[in-house]
This record gives sequence, C-alpha cells and structure tokens, in this order.
Amino acid sequence: MRRALAVLVLGLAGCAYYNGLYNARRLDDEAHKAEGEGRTGEARSLWSRAAVKAESVAVRYPTSRWRDDAWLLWGQSLRRIDACSRAVGPLRLAGDSTTDSRIADAARITEAECRLFMREPDSAVAALGPVVAANGPRRGEALALRARAHLAAGRPAAALEDARASRLLEAAFSEATALARLGLGVPAGALLDQLADGPFVESAWTEVLAALARVDPDGASRITRRLAGRADLDAGTRARLFVADGERWLVAGRPAEAEPLFASAVAMARDSLDGRVAEAHLLMMGLGVGDDPGELETVLASVRRVTAPGGRPVQIAGRALNLLPEVIEAHQQGDEPARLFIAAETVRDSLGAPGLAAMLFLEVARGADDQVLAPKAILAALSLRDADADSLTAILHTRYAGSVYVLALQGEAGERYRVVEDSLREVFTAVRQRTNTEERPAREGEPRRNTRGSNE
Repeated sequence: MRRALAVLVLGLAGCAYYNGLYNARRLDDEAHKAEGEGRTGEARSLWSRAAVKAESVAVRYPTSRWRDDAWLLWGQSLRRIDACSRAVGPLRLAGDSTTDSRIADAARITEAECRLFMREPDSAVAALGPVVAANGPRRGEALALRARAHLAAGRPAAALEDARASRLLEAAFSEATALARLGLGVPAGALLDQLADGPFVESAWTEVLAALARVDPDGASRITRRLAGRADLDAGTRARLFVADGERWLVAGRPAEAEPLFASAVAMARDSLDGRVAEAHLLMMGLGVGDDPGELETVLASVRRVTAPGGRPVQIAGRALNLLPEVIEAHQQGDEPARLFIAAETVRDSLGAPGLAAMLFLEVARGADDQVLAPKAILAALSLRDADADSLTAILHTRYAGSVYVLALQGEAGERYRVVEDSLREVFTAVRQRTNTEERPAREGEPRRNTRGSNE
C-alpha cells in the first residue's frame, strides 16, 4: 500500500511538473505569435508569465529530467523582456549542467546575447567558445554573434575572421563593419552594395553605415540613397535613413551635404519624429548662416512648434528655444548696447550663428557710437565677416583712431586696455544680473518666466 502511494505521489509530482513546463511553453509560443503580429506589449507580458512558470518548475523540481529545459526557457523568457541580469543565472546553469547539446548551445547563445545587451562583450565571447568549438549545427550563428562581440570590444580583426567563417547573412554586416573600422572602406562598400537589395534590417544598416561613413562618407551616402530608393520601405524609414546620413555629414563638417538630406526627410514625413528631427537641424543650420535679426521671431516660433512634443528635436534645437527669447528682447529693446552686445556673443558662441552675430555686433556699434563699446563691437564683427574686412577696418582707423582697441591692434594700448576691459566686464556683469532677476512680459501663449543671461 505504501509503495503504491509513493508511486502515486511521484506520478502526480511528475504530472504537475510536466503541466507546469507545458504551460510555460504555451505562453512562450503565444508570446512569439503576438510579437510576430506586432503586439509587442502583449508579447512582453506573456514572456514575463512564461518566465515565472518556468522558474517555478525549475525551483520546485530540481531533479526532474526536464529541469534543464525549464532553466533554458526561464532564461530565454527573461532575455525576451530584456531582464538580462536575471537571465544569465539560469542560462549558465542550463548550459553547464545539461548533456543535451541542443539545450547547451541555445543557453550559451542566449547568454551571449544577454552579455552583449549588458555591454560585457568579453563575457559573450567566453560564453560562445564551447559552441564554436563543438562545430555543431549552431556554430555559424555563434560565430556571427561572436563577431559582434569582438566589434563591441574594439577588435575588428577578430570580428572579421569570425564573420567570414560564419557565412550567415547577418554576419556579412559585421564583416563590412569590421572592414570599415580597419580602414578598408572600398571593400566594405562593395560588400554593402551586394547586401543592399537583400532583406532590410534597419538596425544592422544603421550601425554599418555609421562605421563606413568614418572612412568613406561619400560611399555611405551613396548606399543610403540606394536603400532609400527601395520600394519596400515606407516614408518613415526613408526619412530615418536620410536623417542619419545628414547627421553623419554634420559630424564630418560638411553641412552643405546634410541640408538636402534633411529637407528630403521633412518632405517625406514632416509630422513624424524623424521629420521634426530633420526640421530642427534645418532651423539650427539656417540660424547659423542667417544675418537678419528681424527673422528671429519667426525662427523661434518654428523652434517652439518642432520641439513641442519633446524628444530629440529638443536636444538639437533646445539651445535656441532657451536663448532666442532674450536675444530677441535685447534686439527689440535697442536702447541698451551692452545688453545687445551680450546677446550677440550668445548668438556667436552658444548658437553658432556667425552671420547673425556679426549683424548684431554692427547694430551695437551704431547704437553705442562711443570710443569703447562701438570699436569693440566692430572688432567682434570683423572676426566674423571676412567680406567686409576692408570697410570695417577703415571705419576703425578713421572714426575710432584714438580708441584703446585700435591702439591695442597697433601694440600701443598698454595698461589702458586692461583698465577699459575691466570696466566693461563690470558693466556686462551688472547687465546680466539685472536681466537674470527682471521678469520679462510673457508673449501670447507663453508662461511668464525669469529672463536668463545669455553669455554662455
């Protein structure tokens, strides 16, 4: 009787274990289906439940024949919801304890994915070593993943070797990235030309084009345009491609190449996030080359519209959003040259708008018309406007010949220059302190706020 009861108890336990694992697998299957149908939030919820089920089974029945399966499913489910710090434990247990190579390889590959997610590329390489050495059916996948780990660790030569040995399509992107990082832009571009008509994985293209642009920006831009011409891409994806290419040109110091790319992105998807990012770039670029202070109100209105939803446009144009109101007010007030001089410095130094800053400095000179601030403002404008160098220099030497600043150019000012500069510094400090504490009247639709100084 006791033996029969024990058998019955063990049978019930095994049944409960199997049912628990079955339910965890069912939840995993449902999560994969939901993800494939674009229901990502539901998929994450299902994987969270699958992880709880699998964990319960693995902990309650540590000697079961399906223990390793439970550990694997537990870790994989956590990986799916990016809970990698919790996933590596059960994945390591599954990989190290099982005698089933299928489970071991799956656990180590998933652990390596988690290690990359946690920015631990060397640990990812270590996790993949046994899979590569075993030369089993998932060796190519492991090599492709190890190539990514080597890239993350800054070892492009090792990444190139693994990517070529993998022979998987996904490894070709790592191969091209490695070639670019090794300075081999031509073969990297040739490889990407072969991939341009294949399956489009946006994240892979973003990474490899960034690498190629560092050694061959023209090649990266050419491939970007080719990708954007694909019929299977929607307008938002094309806009992102153009924005990324434009930003690469900005980093390369070639804004003229970036401008038409941003304009194309705006035309394709004006109301999208990427369209607003592109428009924010265009506004800042236009501010940088503009020379009409009267247009600042219009620019500020556009900046407010583009940045209103928040996000990346604020990162790009936030400086203008914060600083332009004070610049506009200083320009419109017009009766305090020192305040306008500070605003001109803000436009030059914090907004990167030399043409506009030069115009403001010249307005300071016209408003001040004395032997101190006016020539200082003309000198500031002179450093920004090469085309007017002769005429501005002539004004300095005729109208302000006795100014300490003109004498300083001739090496004759001496101690007087320091005294005048100290005096102006006190004036500027007083203006900033006053404008920091005075409340500016709110414009229509804008909350009242305190004015900030602008010489940042």
